[in-house]
Amino acid sequence: MITIRVTLTNLGADIARGTLTGNAQRNADGSWQVENLRMADIRLQSEKSLTDFFAPLRSVPSLQIGRLEVIDARLQGPDWAVTDLDLSLRNMTFSKDDWQTQEGKLSMNASEFIYGSLHLFDPIINAEFSPQGVALRQFTSRWEGVWSERQGLAA
Repeated sequence: MITIRVTLTNLGADIARGTLTGNAQRNADGSWQVENLRMADIRLQSEKSLTDFFAPLRSVPSLQIGRLEVIDARLQGPDWAVTDLDLSLRNMTFSKDDWQTQEGKLSMNASEFIYGSLHLFDPIINAEFSPQGVALRQFTSRWEGVWSERQGLAA
């Protein structure tokens, strides 16, 4: 059996009306090590649910992210959408529906986030990840709808 290792250095591409740049390596076992990846001005519509949209990531044995930056993205699928997304994710490894890190960080903001009946305006999230769990440092947003204990968030 032949094993192939692929290294992408100074990768640049036009994708979904935006740009993608970065450095990454695919190991022979199919796992990825992403040193840095930057996606800017992405405009993407999908016919997939949010769960199905991210399903390909679950098929990779391991995805190690040094730094992921998403700038001004607009993504949309059935029953979900995010506009003007800015996201920074650092020092995270995803493997088999789980994550690992010593000191990972997530910073994210958007103009709108829609998931089913949940409609958030100007959400801002800052979180730190460690072996002990997630420390949510900031979560602010406005939402559309009425909060009800019995029904959750309703439009």
